[in-house]
Amino acid sequence: MSQPVNKMKNIFTEKKFYLVTKASILSPGKNQLSVNVSLNPLYEAYNGHFEGLPVAPASCFMNMIQEILEGQLRQHLFLSEASDINFNRLVFSGEQSNFEINYALKFTGDKLIETNVTMKAGEETFIKMRASYMIQQ
Repeated sequence: MSQPVNKMKNIFTEKKFYLVTKASILSPGKNQLSVNVSLNPLYEAYNGHFEGLPVAPASCFMNMIQEILEGQLRQHLFLSEASDINFNRLVFSGEQSNFEINYALKFTGDKLIETNVTMKAGEETFIKMRASYMIQQ
């Protein structure tokens, strides 16, 4: 359930797209991570998509997914490949703001991480993607 915009303003500055509210390792031996996020309905990028119908840009989600992974791994990452990216539903400002992002990670070699990522609200999947990230020094 979305919080009213006036309460969200107390949590967010208008400069930040999301806030991580919970992060947990689902299965330490299987490299699975679950993160809950709340989106900021006041974020400035909503204003550019589209006049009268503010939609969260896909680039914001791609960036958020990478930033969260970087924070959890405490590593700087470079997106080297993304495939099978499915944006199943638009996210409108203030309509849906709480999501669970699940990461399945596979570490290949010293510097490559392959991921399968899903972003859901309840049972509804909003984003599903595969991506490979290079660990930066």
